[in-house]
Amino acid sequence: MSERESKQGAAGKAFKTARFHVQTGPQELFDRVRLRMRGRRTLKYRSAHLRRQLTARGVPTDLLQDFGADAWDPVMAEVRTDTGKFVRTTWTCEVDGRRWWVVIGFGDTVEQVLSGKEVGPEDAVTEGPLYRFVREVNGALMDEED
Repeated sequence: MSERESKQGAAGKAFKTARFHVQTGPQELFDRVRLRMRGRRTLKYRSAHLRRQLTARGVPTDLLQDFGADAWDPVMAEVRTDTGKFVRTTWTCEVDGRRWWVVIGFGDTVEQVLSGKEVGPEDAVTEGPLYRFVREVNGALMDEED
C-alpha cells in the first residue's frame, strides 16, 4: 500500500490519502464514484495558470470540460484514509482521437490532465485493513442511497 502525503481539507485540516484502481477495487468504492459523479457537468480548472499550461501543451481544455460519467471511464480513486471516502478521481475519455486522463478533485475541479498509455494498479491498495475499511464505508454509503 502506498499512502500519499497529507493534503489540506476544506477546513484546513491535513489528511492522508491512498489510491485505489478500478481493476482491483473495491467494487463498492467505484460504484459510489459512479453514483456521485453521475450525469453531465461542466468541469472547472483549478487555476488559470493550469489551463494556460495545458493549452500550451495542446490539451483540448474546452472539450475536456464537458464531463459525462456515462461517456467517461473511471480509472482510479484517491481516498481519505481516515474516512474511507474518495476525494479525487481519475477518468479517461477519448477526444479528438486521443485518450485523455483527467484527475477531478473537489467541486468538479480539474487538477491534472495527461495523454498517453494506460496506468495500471501497481501503486494501488489491493488488500488489507484499509481496503476492507474502504469497502465497508462505501458499501454502507451505497446502502443509504437505496
